[in-house]
Amino acid sequence: MKLRLIRISPLKRYLPRGFTLIELMIVLTLIAILTAIAVPTYTDFAVRTKVSEALSLADGIKTMIAEYYMTTGSWPHNNESAGLVESTQIQGEYVNGISVKDNEIDIIFKATAGIGLADKHLILDATDQKGSITWHCKSPDIANKHLPAWCRTQDDER
Repeated sequence: MKLRLIRISPLKRYLPRGFTLIELMIVLTLIAILTAIAVPTYTDFAVRTKVSEALSLADGIKTMIAEYYMTTGSWPHNNESAGLVESTQIQGEYVNGISVKDNEIDIIFKATAGIGLADKHLILDATDQKGSITWHCKSPDIANKHLPAWCRTQDDER
């Protein structure tokens, strides 16, 4: 068996094989910037999803209150007079209870609802607009950005 020597030209000897350190640092910086933008956006989306669950739980209650008002001409004073179970028995994955007091529905979130919602209240109040019930949404302690668009106030102080 004969060995043959292969001669490598000086140009081929120094061809780059892979990425330089600066190129890798640039890629990692771009990934970090994109992550810094995406995580807060996703967090806000997750909180708004939990608020949507609460509003869907309240939909049936809104119907019962409107029916009570149209039948009697007055707002129900509590869950019992509205024909509902106790507030602690109306629960969801993130909702601890829903209570009725006159023309208001008070939705209380569980502590497990996470940052931004834990133990906070979302209030839906009804008004009679010449025979048509209109619902308004407000919250004394939930940030505006976490509320649905139809529920947000104009001032962004919260």
